Amino acid sequence: MEQIWGQLDFYHSLFVLCLAGAAVLLTASIVLFIRLDIRNALGVLSGYRERQEIRKIERENRGEEATEFLTANLEKERR
Repeated sequence: MEQIWGQLDFYHSLFVLCLAGAAVLLTASIVLFIRLDIRNALGVLSGYRERQEIRKIERENRGEEATEFLTANLEKERR
């Protein structure tokens, strides 16, 4: 019976250690996500930022403000 309790304590300690490690790594990943501006990098890789810039330039060339209707139509045409 003593051996079972010893194993149980060992596994509990191991669980707590892994939980603490997971918390540290989660915090590190959130900090790196913010510091390295991953959101912007994903936008560039997916082409989202370029589409935004193209829409902005097209609006400036037309000399008018874009509405939700125009934006929705542009998005449909590009697909």
